[in-house]
Amino acid sequence: MWAYFIAGLMVISGAFGFGNAICLDLKNEIYNLKIQRKILFGIEREIVYLHRTLEEIFEIVSLKIERPYDHFLMSVSEQMKMRNGEGLWELWSKNIDILKAQVNCSKKVIDNLQQIGKVLGYEDDKAQIGAIKILQSEMDKMIEELEIQRSQKEKLIKTLSLLSGVFLLILFI
Repeated sequence: MWAYFIAGLMVISGAFGFGNAICLDLKNEIYNLKIQRKILFGIEREIVYLHRTLEEIFEIVSLKIERPYDHFLMSVSEQMKMRNGEGLWELWSKNIDILKAQVNCSKKVIDNLQQIGKVLGYEDDKAQIGAIKILQSEMDKMIEELEIQRSQKEKLIKTLSLLSGVFLLILFI
C-alpha cells in the first residue's frame, strides 16, 4: 500500500516539477534580457558622459554585471586590445558562440545580444547612442510582454501540470 502512495506522490511531484521547469524558462529569459538591458545602459553612459573607447567600456561594464556576461564582455575587451585584425562584430560573434555553450538561453536572448554587437559597430557616437536607445526601448517592450505572458501562463501551467499528475495517478490506480 505504501508503495502505491509513494509512487503516486512521485508522479504528482514529477508532473508539477515539469510545470515549474517551463515557468523557470520564462523567468530565465526575462532575467537574461534584464542583464542585457543593464549592459546597454552601462555602455550608453560610458559613451555619452566619458567618451571612452569600446575596449575600456566593455572592461568597466563587465565589472558591474552578473555572470556569465561579465566574462563575455571582458573577453571581448581583451581580444580587442590584442588587435589581431578582427573587427568588433567578428569578436562579438565568437564570444556569443562561447556564451551559448555556457548558458541555456533562448534564441530571442541570443538575437538581442547579436543586435547589441551590431549597434556598437556604428562609427559615430551619436549613431551608436541613437541605435542603443532604440534597442533599449525594444528590449523594454519585450521584457514587459514576457512578464505579462509569464504572469498569465504561470498559474495555468502549474495547475495543468498538477492536474495531469493527478490524472496519471488515477489511471495507474
